[in-house]
Amino acid sequence: MKTQTIRRQVTVKGATPHELYETIMDSRRHTKLTGDKAKMSRKVGAKFTAGGGWISGLNV
Repeated sequence: MKTQTIRRQVTVKGATPHELYETIMDSRRHTKLTGDKAKMSRKVGAKFTAGGGWISGLNV
């Protein structure tokens, strides 16, 4: 399967970078934010899924 890298920059007012990181990297908080099931881990090399299974990858 041919893949490509997608990069996007978003500015969120009223949240610190740490708060955003914590929300994205916590399964429960990520799921609550997006409304889709997410399984996250903070460990390097760990697998993650988000977007109800439409997004998956490895932490680098």
